Amino acid sequence: MSAVPTEEQVASAAKRLLDAHSAAAADPASSSSTSSTAATEELGTAKLLTILQLENDWQLSEKRLKTILTRHGLRHAPAAPPASNGANGEADPAAASSATKKKKKPARKAQPSHVPRSYIDPSLNFPPGVEGHYFDAVKGKGLVATQDFDEGDVVFQEEAFVPTPPPSAVESMSRGMSTHHALLCTGSNPSVKPLMDLIQSQGWQSLHSVARSLARLLLTHSSTPPPSIASTSTTNPTPASFDEVYSQLSSFATVSELERRARNPGWSMEEASFNSALQSAHKALRAGLDPFDEERTKQRQTPGVKPEPFPLKVDEISASSALSSKIKELFSYPNFLALLGRSNVNMESHGGLYLLHSFLNHDCRPNIKIRHVPVRGRYASMKIAAVTSRKIKKGEELTISYVDPATVVRRRRMVLWRDYCFGPCACARCAEEVMELNEDERRESEKPEETTRKEEEELKKKQVHAVNGPGGKSDDKDLSGLEDELRDTLGF
Repeated sequence: MSAVPTEEQVASAAKRLLDAHSAAAADPASSSSTSSTAATEELGTAKLLTILQLENDWQLSEKRLKTILTRHGLRHAPAAPPASNGANGEADPAAASSATKKKKKPARKAQPSHVPRSYIDPSLNFPPGVEGHYFDAVKGKGLVATQDFDEGDVVFQEEAFVPTPPPSAVESMSRGMSTHHALLCTGSNPSVKPLMDLIQSQGWQSLHSVARSLARLLLTHSSTPPPSIASTSTTNPTPASFDEVYSQLSSFATVSELERRARNPGWSMEEASFNSALQSAHKALRAGLDPFDEERTKQRQTPGVKPEPFPLKVDEISASSALSSKIKELFSYPNFLALLGRSNVNMESHGGLYLLHSFLNHDCRPNIKIRHVPVRGRYASMKIAAVTSRKIKKGEELTISYVDPATVVRRRRMVLWRDYCFGPCACARCAEEVMELNEDERRESEKPEETTRKEEEELKKKQVHAVNGPGGKSDDKDLSGLEDELRDTLGF
């Protein structure tokens, strides 16, 4: 789903591309001898627009891009055309005709829908020793060391931007959290009860993460707005703006949940029922949080009907057509699938979305390990520390392992392809271990979808056995076990 970027997002991404182009042109090893300024100008607006659209899947017009470039000093406003171009001071018809011809825009090649999209949020301040780097449209962003680190060094500590505890701890961790509590508390928002009941009954942590993410965003238009991450005061923090939180949430790698689900073994058996669950979850999410939900709108517009308590300033939101449109898009079904995918791709192992942690790319031989602060308990999903597992040199990328590094290469590659939508993994360790496989195993490791297909065939065999039983009768125990196995593979 294409998104409409904020002005700051466009300016930040454009500056990065222009600076990189300028630096490449100024490199003595480069074939170009032009100055950095000239090189920057060579990256025309049309080409820059195409790169931005491809990297980010943005809805962005050339006219808006030109305006933003000029406003942020990245391009000068075009000078007025000369009054005459002809040899005798008269207008040159040929030149005028040529000048009025529009440049043909290069055809936009859509980025594959299964590739998660991410970008570097310009409002994020990096701690000493690291900086964000955008690699390319497939790998996305990452963290790079700007100094040497010894083994065991704490590179950074970070509090969760969207803390998402296990369902069993939802109630005990909800109170007092200004980033989401007013919208997810049934006392201040009775309409959210079906959603919270669904989250707890199904143990649906990614849905809980979506709800908390949207609550943090929407509460910027309430009497209890969440604090800005840039605020320096703990006693009287600066409230966050809608655009600030929207930009921060959008920077996380995002892919549709259906793209992920379709890769799971057992998906063909569970597709219909899971789609039904998704529809029910979307309906409950809208009823609980959407200021423009039909029932909520009907209550507000019906004379003599007292609407249920709702902690958002709906009149304030409705007064801005741009804000209203953006919120309505947020609650669309395709965007709901994107939000679920975003949570599943980015959630730390204990739950929670972290802005810095989301930069850490995967390596099967990582140089960073994540520690929880504290190690156990209900607050373990609220703060983490990134600790070096070996010496790291300045300029090295910081990486973690998304999967259990103790598993064999074929299994690691399959899980990365299935759950994180990339692969096969091409890290140094995978390359070494693939060379030790026989020809058939090597071929299978290069096609993770084949491993998934084999797992699905095994699940189907178990389903047949569970339904028919050894004597042609249903085995309730086997059915129960199969259901648990399918729920695990589908991410509940």
